[in-house]
Formats: sequence, C-alpha cells, structure tokens
Amino acid sequence: MSTPEKRFREVSKSEFPHEREGLGLLVAAVPNTAPYRVWTNFSFTDDQGQWHEVDALVVGRGRIHMVELKSWNGVFSGSEHQIDIAWANGGRAQKRHPNYTTRKKAQKFVGRLHREIDEIRRHADAIGIPMSPQDYYVPWVQECLFLHGDRVHSRLSESGAHNVFGRDGMESQTNLPGIAERLTEGPGKHPITEKRSRDVLAIAIDNIVGANLPARRPKVGDWDLQEVIENDDGFILRSARNSLQGQNGVAYIPDIPANLDPSEKRRREKQVVDTFRLLESLNSDGIDRPVMLSKIDDTDTHVLIYQAHEGFESLDLLPPSLELTAEQQVELILQIADAVAYAHSNNVVHRRLAPAAVLVRLRPEIGVKISRWSTVSSADTRTSTATRLSTSTAGAYDGFSVFLPPEGFGAGTDRRLGELFSVGALAYYVFAGKTPANDVPRLLDRLRTDRGLDLAASNATVEEDIRQLVLAATDPNPGKRLERVEALLARRKGRRKSRSQIKDSPVAVLAEAMRAITEERRSDDGTDPLNPTIGGRITERFTVEKVLGVGSTARGLQVLDAEDDKIRVLKVGLSPDKTPSLRAEADAIREVNRALGTARVRRHFVDLVDEPLELPHGRFGLLLSDCGTYTLADMLQLIGPDEENFWFFAEQLMDILVALESTGVVHRDVKPSNLGIVTAGNKRRLMLFDFSLAAAPLDDVSVGSPLYQDPFLVARVGGRTHFDSAAERYSVAVVLLELADRTHPTYGDGGENPATMKDPSLTLAAADLGAFSLPEQREALAAFFRKALAGDHAKRFVTAEEMRAELLSIRKLGASAPVPATPPPPPTPPAPPTPPTPEPVTLRAEITSFATFADEIVAYSGTKGTHSRRYVQHVLGVADTVVPDPFITASPFAKILGCSTPRIHQFPKELPRLWAESEPLTRVLGALRDAVRESVEAAGGIATPAQLEAAVTGVLCDDAASSVSTMPANGVDGGGSGRKPWPRQGVLRLVELFINSETEVLHPIRRGRKWHMVAFASTDSLTLLPKALEEAAAE
Repeated sequence: MSTPEKRFREVSKSEFPHEREGLGLLVAAVPNTAPYRVWTNFSFTDDQGQWHEVDALVVGRGRIHMVELKSWNGVFSGSEHQIDIAWANGGRAQKRHPNYTTRKKAQKFVGRLHREIDEIRRHADAIGIPMSPQDYYVPWVQECLFLHGDRVHSRLSESGAHNVFGRDGMESQTNLPGIAERLTEGPGKHPITEKRSRDVLAIAIDNIVGANLPARRPKVGDWDLQEVIENDDGFILRSARNSLQGQNGVAYIPDIPANLDPSEKRRREKQVVDTFRLLESLNSDGIDRPVMLSKIDDTDTHVLIYQAHEGFESLDLLPPSLELTAEQQVELILQIADAVAYAHSNNVVHRRLAPAAVLVRLRPEIGVKISRWSTVSSADTRTSTATRLSTSTAGAYDGFSVFLPPEGFGAGTDRRLGELFSVGALAYYVFAGKTPANDVPRLLDRLRTDRGLDLAASNATVEEDIRQLVLAATDPNPGKRLERVEALLARRKGRRKSRSQIKDSPVAVLAEAMRAITEERRSDDGTDPLNPTIGGRITERFTVEKVLGVGSTARGLQVLDAEDDKIRVLKVGLSPDKTPSLRAEADAIREVNRALGTARVRRHFVDLVDEPLELPHGRFGLLLSDCGTYTLADMLQLIGPDEENFWFFAEQLMDILVALESTGVVHRDVKPSNLGIVTAGNKRRLMLFDFSLAAAPLDDVSVGSPLYQDPFLVARVGGRTHFDSAAERYSVAVVLLELADRTHPTYGDGGENPATMKDPSLTLAAADLGAFSLPEQREALAAFFRKALAGDHAKRFVTAEEMRAELLSIRKLGASAPVPATPPPPPTPPAPPTPPTPEPVTLRAEITSFATFADEIVAYSGTKGTHSRRYVQHVLGVADTVVPDPFITASPFAKILGCSTPRIHQFPKELPRLWAESEPLTRVLGALRDAVRESVEAAGGIATPAQLEAAVTGVLCDDAASSVSTMPANGVDGGGSGRKPWPRQGVLRLVELFINSETEVLHPIRRGRKWHMVAFASTDSLTLLPKALEEAAAE
C-alpha cells in the first residue's frame, strides 16, 4: 500500500485474505495527495451507544465515502431493495441490498461527526486558533458498495446499480463503474481543503474510530456481536457468534435515541424484556424464539439473541427463479397459519408479519419458523401504540407495510383479525410470487377497488375457492374478514356457519378453510394423522372434523369417534422423540382421574378416553375428551372486565385448584389458553387440559409460561429450589387477576424484575378493580391479590382451600346484589360482551312517551351499574350526574363514567344488539329512525340536532309537556320545578347509534377544538359543506 501512513489508518488488521485484497484495491484507487484520507476496518459507537463496523471510510474532495466491501463473485441482478446472485460456482442466492444498511450506518456516523466537530470548534475558539466557518462544515457521508471480486457481472436495474462499483479497469466485464470514479469525483459545491481535512475532519474521525485503539467487538454474555445485518423497526440486527458452543445467531438490539423522553425510553426497554417473556411461553417448532436476553458488556442495553437456523432462509430471499409446486405452496401457507394461530392461542400477536419474518426450509421437507418478533405484544385489544397504516412513506418500500392490515393494530381493534389480513397477504405472495403492492397508497387503492387482494389480477393459476379465500382474508373491513372466511368454509364443508359467539383464532379458521379447499393439491392420501384431510379417516375409528393447532410436542385434531359418535381430541405426536412426553402426560391425566374418582369436580379436568394409540404412518397419539371449542384466553381477549363473569369463572377455577392440590399431581402451566370452556345450552364450565409439563423435573424451575410463572421461584428467592404448590397457586392467582382486571401482576413501576426488589409488593389498588360495583369488595379483592401474589411465598395463602375460602367470603360481600345463575354469553368478535339478560320489565304494546321510552331503553342497556347502562342514563339525562351535551366525544364521556375510552367506542355496536331483545323498543326506535331520516332529507340532506328535535317529538310525547330540549347545568328545568327536562337531543343521540349500528347512514359533522356536533348529513360528501361555507365566509 503506497499511501503514506499519515493518509492511511488501518485501524484494525483484517483476519481474512479476501478482505485484505479488497482493501488494497480500494487504497490503490485513492490518490496520494491532499485532501484524501482513508480509515479501514474500524468500529464506532453512535449517539445511542450502538456499535457499528465499517470496512472503509474515505475523505474525498467534496464528501466522505463510507464503503462496504464484498468479495462476491457471480452475476448480479435485482433492485435497490434486493440483489439476486447467480454465484460463479453455480449456486443462487438472494440478499438484501447492502447499501440500505450502509446508508443507516452513514447517518449514525454523521451524528457523531457533528458532535466531534462542535467540540473541536469550542476548543479552537478557547485557545484562539483562527478557523473559518467553512472549516467546520460537516460534509455529506455517502454510502457505496464495492464489489471487488474478479468474476463480477452486473445486471442490476438502474436503481439497484446506483452507488455500486466494481474493480478499476474491468468496467466492460463488470458492467459497473470502477471504484476510483466515485472516490476521486469532483469537489462539488463544498470543496474539502487540506486544512479542513487535516485540522478538523482527521481529528474528529480519529476520535470517533479510535485510530490508536484496537477494534473491539461488543459482547452479550458468551456471544460476540459481529457485522450489522440491517436496521428493522427500531432494532439493529447483528450477526452473533458463540464460539464456546459453536453457535451462530442474530442479535436484536433496540435502537433508542439518546435524547428520547425518559419514560418512553423505559417503555422501549421494557418492551424488549416483555417480548422475551412472552416468547418464552411459545413452545412450538413454528416459532423462532429468542435463546437469551442479556445486556451488552457493562451497558444497560438489553439484547435479544436468536439462534441461526441452518437451512432456513427468509421467504423474501428465496431465489426468484424457484418455482414451488402446488403442494408446497399450500403446505407453506398452512404452516405459517398454524404457527400464527398457535401464538394467538397463547395471547400473543406478531404485528409485522411479512415475507422477511417467515423463515423457510424447502428440503428435505417444507419447514417454517415465524421470526422477527421485535414488536410482539399481547392480543389484548385495549392498549396499543400502533396506528393505522401511514401513507407518509408513499415512495418507500420496507418489505413490511404492504402486508399489514389497513386498520393497523390500534387500541380497540381485534389484532387477531389484523393478522388474518397479514396471513392472507402472505398467501397472495406465495401464490402470485410477488408483493400485493409497491407501497401503501397502491395497497389501499387495490383494497378499495377489489375489496381484498385478488389473485385474478396476478398471473397465478389457482382454484376459484383459493382466490375467494385470499380475497376474504384480506377484506379491508376487519369485521367482514372472518365472516367471509367462515362462509367459504361452511359452504365447502356443507354445513351451517358456526353460531358460537367466541370463535377460534381467525387465522385458525383460515387454516381450516385452506385445508378443506386444497385437498386435491396434496399428494398424500390424507391418512397421515399429522397432516390430515378434513373429513378424512384415521383408521376406521376417527373422522377428522378440525385441525385444532400445533404445540411443542403434538398437533391437536378434533375427531368424531365412531365407537360412540362423540367428539374427541386426538393429540398426535410430532415425531417419535415426543412419544415419552405424551406417555408421561397420559400418566398424569390418568392419576388425576383416579384420585378424583366419581367426585363432581372431575368434570373440570380433561379425561384420557383410551389408552395411548399407535396410529398409521408410525404416529403416536392420545385420545382425550373434548374441552370445548374455545378457551378462557379467547374470552379474555374479547370481553372487558365483568363482575358476574369473574365470580362465575373464579369459583370454578378455585374448585379446580383445590381438587388438583388434593391429587398430588402438579400441572405447572395453568393459564387461560389451557382452560377450555365447554358449553351445553346456557351452561358453561371450565376444563383444565394440557398436562404435558406434569412430569418435568421439579428442580427445573424454568419450565412453564413466563407470564404465569412465579418469578420468585424462577429466581430461587428464599432458598426455594424446586417447584412447589405455592407456585401453582401463584399461577392461578395471575389468571384470577387477569379475569378481574385484564392485567398481569406489576411490582414497583413494572420496569424491574420483581425478584431483584427489596420490597416486591404487588402494585394494585382497589380503584384498579373498576369492574366491581361495591367499594368493600374492591378493597377486599385488592388485599386478596396482594396476599396471593406476595413476593415472599410464606406470606401467601398456605393452601388452595384457604385461598378459595377467602375468595368466596369476598363474593358474599355482594350477596345483596342479584347474581344470575349463569354468566352472560360472550360476544361475537370483535364486538364487546353481551351483558346478562336485564331485569324483568313490564313490556308495553307501544311506547309513545319519553318516560316509557327511557324506562325501556335503560332496562335493555345492561344490568345496574354497568358502563353501558350508565352511558344511556347519562345521555338521556336520567342519571344522578348531568352530561351537558349528549354528543360529547368518547374521551370526556369515559372520564364521567370512569371507564376507558375504547369502552365508549364499543357502545355503538353493543347497545343496538341489547335493544333488539325488546320488541316494543325495536318498533319505536324504527319509527324514530324513519322520522329522523325523513327530516334530514327534507332539510336538503343536512340538518342540525336542533332541527331534528321535531322528528323526535313527532314519535314521543313529553310526559310533563316540557318545552325544554337541552339540559341546564344545574340539572333542572327553567321553570324551577326541580324535575329534569326531557333531553330530545339525548334521544336523538341514541337514535343515531341505532341507525348506524351496521353501516353509517347518518353522517355526523363535528367542528371546533372540542369536536362539537353541529349537524347530520345523509351522504358522506355533504359532511364537507359546513367547512366549505366557513372558508367562503372567511374569504
């Protein structure tokens, strides 16, 4: 290397000959004159403390060049997003364009450069060194890719070849400009002088790269973090190597800005920890789980380490020339759907399902792992920071956005329905061989036009039923997706649609439909129990009704048993090595059933119907009793906290715990997704199943689902070294807390592992239990949970029986309130729960006055004290407190009711369904609807609430003949009679909910900072009229 030492800094010696050769070619292309300088093979930390590795950095005449070197040899094609490589040795590969990651790295470097140059300026000013403002100008840092192999030929697109260079003197072969062309380019508008290069840039860059220090690789435990793979959704992905165990991996490092608000920073850090805890509970071959959560060296930065999977490649990086067979396409989609449905059954959603998040193995057989769980969250629909798809990056393609649901994953959305869209979009990608759209605006345009992703618009050759299924799953209206998929399944299977109000994961329904309509694509005869055909036979005994899902040891099948024509569950081992686990589970179930004998509580436990079975194709299985079509986890996702539901299921759960403790058998994984709900008419009961961990060694305290594990046992606090009954009771207490408040235990501020706290007291106040109407019950329940979930297990309940007795004594505090024999039936997703049947009222043949209307509609808006009933009372002005405007928005109304804002948004769907139970109420609401719509049309298609009051009085008369239509602040009428006036606009507000319960027919128009209701319009186009008139008046 002929460049003098002062212009060339080899920060760290390269270990590899091909790297040294490439660096030699690059240095040779840099003139040995001012102002050029070169640094090679170094690492630097950005403003967030993240490490980045750089192959070469060159100060040129007008800007700085950050060069990524690749010794690849072959024919290169593709775009600015991905490069397709036909290797010189005959192989093929597809890789993400290196310039994307190098661009991110260059941006991080510029941030450091600004900081260092500012420091140099302050020092120079302090000691009086004369410098001009131009000397401190921070140059542009331009990324580029140097393909320095000697057998390179580019067929890259124009955009793909941008900032890509080959060897000098080989331009005719490489079809790329030589690297010297970039490094020696002209100075441009801001020339870099030698003074600026030597006295400012060289000093700043030396400080950044540590030119006198050896390059270092950050470590996470025994893992060495290596090169940056890419930046992904707030995370930096780096390859990792555990040399002690000879393992390769991928590290997910949160990219948290240094100037981020402290509370947001804590939230982001906690998200990483929560992601690890959530994913630990997913024990399935189809889920790529992290193997480690630790911190970088001595920093506070948490890192997730995922294992690299030999033979697997991201779906978007499979060679474009690869053609999947019809059978492979279906198998790939089914495995994706099964893995996602399994996550949903454990209350976990991915939120960024796209080809880049799907790892695929094609040989010796199709294998799938869902990866990139960087934004994992609970399927809980009440909290989220996600929003609808943004079109602000209309020109950008990140490989993810066009696979995400248009409604996003915001609060109040059913996130499982969102992931149904993503799986449907992945199915489109697999069948069509291309993305649904190039960007979000084009995606939204397709969805608006076709009402889904239509394979007919691609070159894919698929059956009509597959086309319709993908269209259904990607319907832009989330409320219609599952309905359309179910309709296809019902038609294919020749049966009526399910009327169950709590359903399987929507993705599980999609998988069942896909299996039903693709039987002809599958080469097997359908007799393999692990890959069954819906409606097919397994031996002469079982007919497959449904594929329930797949776990860590087995796939569950719902089958019809020919011996007694009953529905059973056939649990089929995934491979021969799972047989011992299944035998151990059978032993545990058998022992529970033996110990309970004929006791009534036995009906709450799964039953071993037959001895373990040897099945065709060398499979092994367990035949179990049916534990219901849905689980407690499904109910919790769809129903908000409800007092009556809590007591109904809490008592059953405590019965289960007491009985289990009496048998001496441990379950070790009590959680909502392992508690089935069996329905028989109006009756429901919990059933505990999945005893697969019962035989796990007691000294292995790490097994189980982290969200429901006793964290103090896992950390071996207090000398506890073996799983014990206190840990089982802890799990049940967590489920009870989730039933009561839809939350998990929080200790302190929630940011620290409770096992490390000096005072690990549960953070729970009586006010947090808002679903319970009596203050004394809330206080007692809060004390109950603080004891049941205490950090010191010696301070908890000593036995399950003691715990049950305490809970039942708290229930008796509300004995004066009427409690129905059975809880309310759950709702149809994504609607809120259907409250219990209201207390009896005297049905009237006709409702003609406000008083009778108010009595009837309040009675059919939920039971006493529920948010839905109180909402209607406040709107009508018959509550103890006054709402000055029945049309106020959800947020202030939520404060009045003491509930969440998403709960208010549920009422427009929930209340009309409740009102439909009363025929007189339905008739009068229909009359009010017709009168209001006629009035709006008569007013030219737009009318104010005041103008519509006459429509209300035309149907209902005021019992007191009051002419007052709005509620004064003091809650009494203007005549001083003390009687609350008749709020006609409150009636109008409820009529609006009734009219718009299915589709928006009456379009509200709101204006002003507080979003006041000003008018209703008959068409959406008229909603812009008031604003246009305002603007015209202003002009």
